[in-house]
Amino acid sequence: MKKPLNGMLIFGVITTFVFGSTLATSLVGAFWGPKDIWWTPASMALPLSQTANDFQMFIAGTPVDELVTSDRLQTIDAQEHEFKVALEDIRIRKNNWLATKARELTMAVFQAFGFGLGLGFLCTGLLSRLSAFKSGEKQRRESP
Repeated sequence: MKKPLNGMLIFGVITTFVFGSTLATSLVGAFWGPKDIWWTPASMALPLSQTANDFQMFIAGTPVDELVTSDRLQTIDAQEHEFKVALEDIRIRKNNWLATKARELTMAVFQAFGFGLGLGFLCTGLLSRLSAFKSGEKQRRESP
């Protein structure tokens, strides 16, 4: 008579597969995924004031926002008219790849924990199954 599979073995197989596949997906995305698709869309470009935590831009050693507020930054439009640049004229597109990578790697930590838990249950279930198989073999040999 065959013994049914124990719960730890079944749980181990399922959790190892689920967490292992999601862990692999997160790691592949974090280390080998596309890095150039995470730019802020041009239509949603940020004003200079909202990007101060990410970077600061200088021209000849002077911050750009200081140049703009003191009316020392000028440009030429398409009709070749010269005008002073206002803070509203400056828009920034950020590459959000580092934030995305950090999020992927944070999720990978939890997925690795689940994967390790699944492997533990899988090994325990396999050892339990193996010991039950060996004890059954021993009983059959001892039976006349």
